Amino acid sequence: MSEDRADTEAIPAVTENPDADPGRRLAWLVVGQCLVALSLIPWWSVAITVTAATADSGMVSWIFAGVVWLIPAWPIGFSIAAWVYWSRERSLWAGVLITVALVPAVLMVLLFALSAA
Repeated sequence: MSEDRADTEAIPAVTENPDADPGRRLAWLVVGQCLVALSLIPWWSVAITVTAATADSGMVSWIFAGVVWLIPAWPIGFSIAAWVYWSRERSLWAGVLITVALVPAVLMVLLFALSAA
């Protein structure tokens, strides 16, 4: 047993299943990565709109615009981490991380859906 896998061996629900099909997890990783990339398209329009709206505003508005511009750090960071885990043959964790990377996209879709109603 390698050292990097020793931390999850104590948690039976989190241990890697050697019989699991890595092709399905790789497919989810690729689909999730595409969804993360697609989620950045509407974010781009929101970020530009927020920046344009804060052009003549005070410091608090600029801080808000900065936070909006930092939103892609979440999905990009988790996507990179997912591929790192995939390269270390930790496909279960890679799938979990790419799923967590989609949280901002899901929240943005909910926000658009609720604001249109």
